[in-house]
Amino acid sequence: MRKAMVSTVILLLCTTWVLAQETAKASSSGQTMIQGCLSQSDGGYTLTDKSGTAYHITGNTSQLKEHVGHEVRIKGKAAESSATSATGSAAQPNIELTSIKHLSASCGSQDKSEKPMSEQPPK
Repeated sequence: MRKAMVSTVILLLCTTWVLAQETAKASSSGQTMIQGCLSQSDGGYTLTDKSGTAYHITGNTSQLKEHVGHEVRIKGKAAESSATSATGSAAQPNIELTSIKHLSASCGSQDKSEKPMSEQPPK
């Protein structure tokens, strides 16, 4: 019994170590994923996440037009913007688009487990 328990613990530790190595590779590549609402203005695209942070999307943005006003998840390489806005504050962060995944046809989708008041049965 004791041998089985020790073997199980060693197996779990090795699995954790392997997963940690794979995670480090993914984050060291500089790739990041951001989920939010896609908008377009002045020929550029912006993704605004749940916290209100807006990201300027760079790179090949030709596939984004059909997703404007939708909730999407983008994957890309984060890049600091060296420019400042007219007010002197730092400009929004840039992300160079690698891929996009469509999540919802509208922004701010509701929790699926909670129905809107109009769909809830009367009490």
